[in-house]
Amino acid sequence: MKGINLNKPITYKHASLRFFNKNERHVTRICKDDVLIMLFEGILRFSENGICYEIKPGEYYIQQKNLYQEGFAPSECPKYLYVHFNGEWGNGNYALPKTGKFDTGKLMGIMNEMDMYAHGEYSYTQRCGKFYEILNLLNNKAETKSTANKIADY
Repeated sequence: MKGINLNKPITYKHASLRFFNKNERHVTRICKDDVLIMLFEGILRFSENGICYEIKPGEYYIQQKNLYQEGFAPSECPKYLYVHFNGEWGNGNYALPKTGKFDTGKLMGIMNEMDMYAHGEYSYTQRCGKFYEILNLLNNKAETKSTANKIADY
């Protein structure tokens, strides 16, 4: 599946939490950065090169740079973390898929930390480290169960 190649350099730009107002639409733009969106509340609606998307809580989406984005319909008060970055797209075992799911309970703390790092007196290295931590957590393949857990499930 196509996604961000985690074996190539990824350049962090900036990040923030974002909260939409009622009936607000996604911005219309051609963004020069890739943008990771991690939604934890509401529904975000937008199109990318004419393809419509609805992102729901516990889902992430990576908007690809230089594509036309538009808020085709009002969103339902979404709350999410967004991270602007530049990466290389590719396929294979080391590509973080363009879309996926995450456990909001497990990642909410780190999403808040990313926002704090982005707006506080933290170094670029610290911000990158937090972003890479998020990428690693999103890329974590399905948990491998131990033999004891498999037996217990059986």
